[in-house]
Amino acid sequence: MRRLLTLPLLLALPGCFVGSAQVGPTGADPTPAQLSALARNTLTITRPSDVEFFAQAATSPVILVEGREVGRCQVGRPLVIALEDGDWIVSARTGGGEAWQRVEVYGGESVDMACGASGALSPRPVLGPVSR
Repeated sequence: MRRLLTLPLLLALPGCFVGSAQVGPTGADPTPAQLSALARNTLTITRPSDVEFFAQAATSPVILVEGREVGRCQVGRPLVIALEDGDWIVSARTGGGEAWQRVEVYGGESVDMACGASGALSPRPVLGPVSR
């Protein structure tokens, strides 16, 4: 009897974790996270919408600039951050660890980065530059 009750639960669980659904607008937030009123440069962090393992799809890494949380890495929701001229440490954090990149921006530059999560039961964040 116990096995009979467990079977529907086991069949329903994979559907809960496969893929992800977008709720709300899919464009970039029109008001970027701004760390200073003097910011002239933009850093855009996107997450590719590739098919992912359920633990990856369920993980949205937190994005930090110089240790300050500025948003989350989500499919269909680019994160736009306004930065002053200079060198910045941008990091992505999950329960599985942290990844970071040094970013240099000067004179009104726009830098694109991609984020995600590694394929593991406790996904580590992935963060890197995107070439244009």
